Parts: sequence; structure tokens; C-alpha cells
Amino acid sequence: MKVLILASVMALPALALADAPPRGPDFVHAMPPRGVDRSLAASDGRGPIEPLEIVNFALDSTALDPSALSQVDTLAKYMVDHPKMNLVVEGHTDKLGPRDYNIDLGERRALAIRDHLQSWGIGGDRVVTATFGEREAHRAENKNDRRVVIFASDHPREQLAREVLDATRAQEVAWTDRGTKLSVTRN
Repeated sequence: MKVLILASVMALPALALADAPPRGPDFVHAMPPRGVDRSLAASDGRGPIEPLEIVNFALDSTALDPSALSQVDTLAKYMVDHPKMNLVVEGHTDKLGPRDYNIDLGERRALAIRDHLQSWGIGGDRVVTATFGEREAHRAENKNDRRVVIFASDHPREQLAREVLDATRAQEVAWTDRGTKLSVTRN
């Protein structure tokens, strides 16, 4: 599911979340427009695309700037309206700094997003955090590596955690169950 969502983001310049999501499928056409390769579509047209946000951070920072706050607030509104959805919040860094520091910074970035969502009343038990640190960073310094990637899913938290750990290079994946922290760490 994550691969589909990330591919969807590459196909779309921006993903806008509406206050009231449409009841029907997204981008539905009985026949694809002439000359359009259906394999390049953002989705199969049978269901809505779940939200995805990429929140960027300043160098060595976990602070949410006004743009990031707006993004996370929009996502929080979606989560309030969709109480059965869970989130995966992936913390990333660039290659600057020691590896252990970057793992910690990636985790703190993910937790900053989770904490802000909690201020909206989104339970921490609905959020799975994945810490990448510099594991997916470009070789050279790149400000786009200083980010948190967030996507929604209707999968249970434990299943999401295992899927993220199996399908990505995350160092640690953590979630809570009634306030108790559970985690899986890659060796």
C-alpha cells in the first residue's frame, strides 16, 4: 500500500486534503482519456487516495514552521473525520552529523508530528512512528532529506509496523497500545 501511495505522490504535483472527502472514488473515468496510459494513474479509480504529507524541517531542527503546522492541522482534521484510520509517521534526516545523532533526530521529528496531532485529540495509539535517520538520505547534503513522511492507512497498528519494517530501511518502528510503547528495531 505504501508503494502505491508514494507512486501516487510522484504522479501528482501536490495532494490536497478536502475538509469533506468525496463519497465516491477518486479520478473515476469509465474510459481513460484518449492518449493517457492508465498505468500512470494515481490510483485504480475504485477507491479514494489516502492522505500523504511530507513535512520539511530546518537543519538540526524539530520545530514545526507555519507551513508544517498548516499541513499537520489539515491532516488532523482528516483524522478526526476518519476515526478508523491510523497514521505512519516516518522521521528522516540528511547525512550531516553522526549516525546515532541522526537516528535520534529522525525520531524526535516524528514525535513532534505525533505530539502536534495529539494536541488535536488524535490518540497516540493511532500513530506508528518509523525512525530512518539518514538511512534514505542522498549522498551529498540535501535539504529535502530533512523531512517527515506521513501516510494514513486502515491497517491495524501492529500490521502497519511490520509492513513498514519489512518494506523499508527504517531503524525502528514504534507504536503504543493503550499508552504502552511497543517497538521493533532493525539489527
